[in-house]
Amino acid sequence: MRKTTNLLILKKKGFLLVWAGVLIALVFSLFSLAASDPVVTEEFTENTQNFFTTYEGKWYYQNIGKSDLEKGTIVATVDSGILKITTKASKTPHIVSKFTPNSQNYAVTAVVKTGPTASAGVLGRWYDKEYFYTLRLRGNGELDLSNSKVGGETLKSLNTGLPLTVNVPDFNPDKWYKVTMEVKNEGSAVVILGYLDDQLLMNVKFTDPKLQITEGSPGLYCSVNNDIAEFENFVVTMLD
Repeated sequence: MRKTTNLLILKKKGFLLVWAGVLIALVFSLFSLAASDPVVTEEFTENTQNFFTTYEGKWYYQNIGKSDLEKGTIVATVDSGILKITTKASKTPHIVSKFTPNSQNYAVTAVVKTGPTASAGVLGRWYDKEYFYTLRLRGNGELDLSNSKVGGETLKSLNTGLPLTVNVPDFNPDKWYKVTMEVKNEGSAVVILGYLDDQLLMNVKFTDPKLQITEGSPGLYCSVNNDIAEFENFVVTMLD
């Protein structure tokens, strides 16, 4: 009888422990969901022939001059939730969100389409037109972390020994891809994770202070020359 009683007690304790575990899991799950709620969401819903005028106050632009717009060197339009950018010359527009993150650990995401010769991607820790990180998808099927000047050189030109470029399997320039860059501090290092369609393809850790950009804004990046870069569903999520 004593053994039976102990067994019942153990079963009850086990039942309570199971439910306690479920409740804890739910609490952590809810906390995780709350922590990952987007702080910026832009679906480009305003139909306009001039993205730069309509969205004034949300964004600012670099490597783009007013004369570029007036002369039609750069044409940016929004239609049915899609931002399209094309140029008649080789340009690399930086479209920077005016959102100021309360932490420098964040993820920035956009769904992009490059066309055969353009590139499209996201900006992280954009400080000025020479100091930023960008994860971009190129029309030749490469995903690369590039185009930031650190230590006076671009990342791509530095002999870092890091995998700054990866080839995208079965790449199709006419397909939409979700590009996500996570930028975070881990101790004395800056860590960047690069995802394509939620698959981790790049994991880069900068321990050299010359390669580290410690603050800046999220945004969009593209390079186009008589081609079109397309964007939709821009999202910023805090990682802290």
